[in-house]
Amino acid sequence: MRLSELAILLTAAWWQSQAEWQIHEPIARSSGLSDDIIEALQAQHTPTFVQKDEAIVYHLGEELYRTRRVSDERYQEAVDAFGEPAVVELVAIFGYYALVAMTLNVFAVQRPTTTPLPFSEP
Repeated sequence: MRLSELAILLTAAWWQSQAEWQIHEPIARSSGLSDDIIEALQAQHTPTFVQKDEAIVYHLGEELYRTRRVSDERYQEAVDAFGEPAVVELVAIFGYYALVAMTLNVFAVQRPTTTPLPFSEP
């Protein structure tokens, strides 16, 4: 769950999806993702990772979003760490939550909360 939530928060930050971030940030915290990682993602900075599995997930997603591809080396690193079925699942998480983020952004979905928005509005 921790790695899935990392993938979701990376996606929410990439797309600056307010509602997606607000929903998943507390879930990510409760799943064990560190405050430092969460704060770096929200600030659109590359986090410093203590756990290698988190770094692998982050770099897989960041490369996928930035280049719209994943290099053979990055892919193999993820397969070696998690196995191919888990890499397929991670790519599906990145894709699904990108769809969710775009949908929430297009329709300007806001959560009924007084909490400040996590990202500046364009």
